[in-house]
Amino acid sequence: MAIYISLGMSLCFCLIYIYLLSIYAEKLAWALVAFVQLGLMGTTLFFFTKYHDLRGKQNSNNLILLCAAITCLIVTIIYTILIYTGLKQLQMAINVFDASADYLAKTKRVLLVPIFYFLVTLGIVFLYVGGVIGLSTSGIITANTD
Repeated sequence: MAIYISLGMSLCFCLIYIYLLSIYAEKLAWALVAFVQLGLMGTTLFFFTKYHDLRGKQNSNNLILLCAAITCLIVTIIYTILIYTGLKQLQMAINVFDASADYLAKTKRVLLVPIFYFLVTLGIVFLYVGGVIGLSTSGIITANTD
């Protein structure tokens, strides 16, 4: 019974996920690109302000903070350049991602493939267990030397 319940729940969760992905795929992808850029800029700003706060004090972390700030600044600049130069490719990749999410939402037969695979695998496991039980109950097997 638990297997059927888990099958039904996984089917429902899969449908919900596919529909949400179909609706928000493009927005989510662009938001992730923006959040990565904002995260890199925020990390750079954080390390520079920490370095600026500790600059007058004798602290061994000053050089580490400055190196971390410069490294984050370089990574931020590289990320910005990569986004700017590869904007058409990024737009195309996000459009492909959105189209595949729409395809999955419109084609429900795709959901039956993992369920069919699960049922075939379950049948094979039952056959294997039945074979093992049959062999173990047959007693001691000896070779005929005649």
